[in-house]
Amino acid sequence: MNAVLARAIEVHPPAILAATHEMSAEDFREHRLVGLSASGKLKKTPEGDSIKNVTIDESGEASPVLSHYAANFHVTREAVINSANSINLETQVARKMIDGAMGTLRDVILEPILANDGAGQTLLDGKETFHSDRGNLAETGAMINVTSLTAARAALMLQKDTQGAPLSITPALLVVPPDLLTQAEQVVAGRRLPCADQ
Repeated sequence: MNAVLARAIEVHPPAILAATHEMSAEDFREHRLVGLSASGKLKKTPEGDSIKNVTIDESGEASPVLSHYAANFHVTREAVINSANSINLETQVARKMIDGAMGTLRDVILEPILANDGAGQTLLDGKETFHSDRGNLAETGAMINVTSLTAARAALMLQKDTQGAPLSITPALLVVPPDLLTQAEQVVAGRRLPCADQ
């Protein structure tokens, strides 16, 4: 069953998976992300001059905590015997397990985004990921159209790190709920910005 689930995710991954990247974890404890701030850009160094130091931000946000997700299913001997085709029964169970695993994967990916009623998880400064102080939250909601999409992309591309240096974020994926997927696809049609339903 594990092989079936792994193969299904590999062959037909949820669209939201494109908005993630893999990270390694050595244990199940909470860790802080340590990274080079934007001030770590390379500096022009004249011949014979010393190389300038860059800044490491050691007060990074919490990294995702490694967790196990599992479920047991129970099939009675009677159900197997009464099934006209036990192979068909196994196929149905496998399909349900795949659906459950895909749903769980989507939930785990979306959890930090949907936290705090869609404002995103709370960061070290006590504010949600999407907050007006960060310049990444519109004052009022807007329908998906070229104008609102342009404003959203500009807001992301103008984000700065903790030291005020540009993060140079280039939006690559528009994540929308199922009821807005068609509208989002129409707006980004002909552009290199794929859509993913949650």
